[in-house]
Amino acid sequence: MNKKIKLNKNMLYSSERGYGFITEPIRDLEKALKIPELNSGFDILYWYMDSEITGIMEDEDGCYAVGVLENGSVTPVNVPLFFKLDIEGEDNYLITLKLKAGDRGVKSLTLFGGRRHLHFHNYMLASKEELTYSFLVNVSDIIPRNYTEVHTDRSVDFAIIGDGVRISEVHIQSVESKTIFLAGDSTVTDQPSGYPYEPGACYCGWGQALSAYLSTEVAISNHAHSGLTTESFRNEGHYDILTRLAKPGDIVLFQFGHNDQKLSHLKAEEGYRNNLIRYIMECREKDVYPVLISPLSRNTWREDGTQYVDLLVEYDKVCKQIGEEYDIPIIDLHERSKEFILKNGIEVSKRYFYPGDYTHSNDFGGFLFAGFVAEEMKKIPELAKFLTSKPEAWIPDESLVLPQKPGNPVYETPPEHTEGYQIPFSGIFAKSPSDVTKELEFLCGFSRE
Repeated sequence: MNKKIKLNKNMLYSSERGYGFITEPIRDLEKALKIPELNSGFDILYWYMDSEITGIMEDEDGCYAVGVLENGSVTPVNVPLFFKLDIEGEDNYLITLKLKAGDRGVKSLTLFGGRRHLHFHNYMLASKEELTYSFLVNVSDIIPRNYTEVHTDRSVDFAIIGDGVRISEVHIQSVESKTIFLAGDSTVTDQPSGYPYEPGACYCGWGQALSAYLSTEVAISNHAHSGLTTESFRNEGHYDILTRLAKPGDIVLFQFGHNDQKLSHLKAEEGYRNNLIRYIMECREKDVYPVLISPLSRNTWREDGTQYVDLLVEYDKVCKQIGEEYDIPIIDLHERSKEFILKNGIEVSKRYFYPGDYTHSNDFGGFLFAGFVAEEMKKIPELAKFLTSKPEAWIPDESLVLPQKPGNPVYETPPEHTEGYQIPFSGIFAKSPSDVTKELEFLCGFSRE
């Protein structure tokens, strides 16, 4: 496939056209367009459901998105510009965008490709400055969140966020490249985000931020999902997709432990160990390169935040033992993330996790932890060759910005789930202190009373 498209604001997506911009009315036309994993990974915040807040505009420099208020006025809120393009089959695709800044320039430009994979953030453009940017996206079938059957995916999506940025051209071509497959849980998976977008108030697995550290010589295919263990990743069909697609020379990164520890038969020295070894042997049979990643550390502390509690120490230990016994590379994410949390303490570390959560990172944290993975990849020659120059740090403000309901929201509280629609994540769904306490007591066997 090799296709170049000159854009205009009237190019709204339809299956007949095969490409175009996505707005709220377009998304409402088809059930498949409401499943984040088959699209850009964004969903409108619930209080705007049944509203149209994305306007597609055009000037001499290209097309751009504006936030549309109920009274018809526009505002430079963080409303992404969404674009979708149907393709021929499962493959890796090189996307090249022709971008340009408007008269005022662009203070912060962020790009997500595929299932909300971060490619760059906070990029600045001067007035009328042009940028031609290429990135790689993997397209593959997937079992979406809350579904049990495999869904066919045959489209490339991207989302651009940046007040003042214009896009005039999209070029897509299928390419021969290596693929890094990801197997893991919710700390790795492609998490959706609500919009208008706030990076501190959405979930983000480190797997969806890893692309920001990689060159266009390798694509990420993320099959991690929330709640998965070393056992359910296989039993629920995710591993079948991975093994069908992985070619000799491709890489698989395995990170489990957060959910294994909740099941007695998946103890670190028992089911967890045996399952990881089985994955290793099967990868070697297919000439696929396995890499183990020690589980991401939680931001868990006792009482007043003066004593850290490592809930995953046994899984970290066994993961490293397997690496030594079977000569498998280890990416020590557990130690790297724990060092960061210990150095910064409970309160500063909270800025990198979803509000009220001590396990799941937000976009700042996903980017940070992906950086730790990338730094560890430098030690592995088979992976180091795919790294690009280290991107600029993404540091959250001291006070977290949460999405705010408008004065006259369409919905005051989250509506019931409708078929095909997934309630988007936002800071308002943070766990309550009592929920956090109960889960801590369950995981580590102590009471905070």
